[in-house]
Amino acid sequence: MKAAYDKGAKDLDPLEEGESVRLRPTSMGSKVWVKARVLQRRDQRSYVVQQGYTLLRRNGVDLRRAHHATGSPNTIPAPESPQPNATRPMDDDTQTRSRNVSPQPPPLPDVPPPPSPDNLAAPETAQPVRRSRTGRLLKGPSYLREYEC
Repeated sequence: MKAAYDKGAKDLDPLEEGESVRLRPTSMGSKVWVKARVLQRRDQRSYVVQQGYTLLRRNGVDLRRAHHATGSPNTIPAPESPQPNATRPMDDDTQTRSRNVSPQPPPLPDVPPPPSPDNLAAPETAQPVRRSRTGRLLKGPSYLREYEC
């Protein structure tokens, strides 16, 4: 019976001291694996890890190696800085656009003047305002507005 149960089992790779790991979420509904660092291996499956200023003891199945872009789990990649004297060649299209730049902004589109107070009468298709017993404004669904008579 035990042989059948352990058929798919495998041993976990041991974690090194100082290695960056992720902790399995402990609160219900949380899906964020928090970053921590292995301080010590206590026994075969247990580790002491540091998360911020807190020391925690966790089983190895609740820890995952934190992978970084450099491939080494213990190092954090440094941001790449651009070369100070690096120049990129301009293609013909970029040179043409830089010569044809006009200093004036494009003209504004024609906007109709605001309506005069005499023309502010209510539109003929306006529906009467309906209110509930408590005074709340009642509106119909917006997707039916164009079908109202």
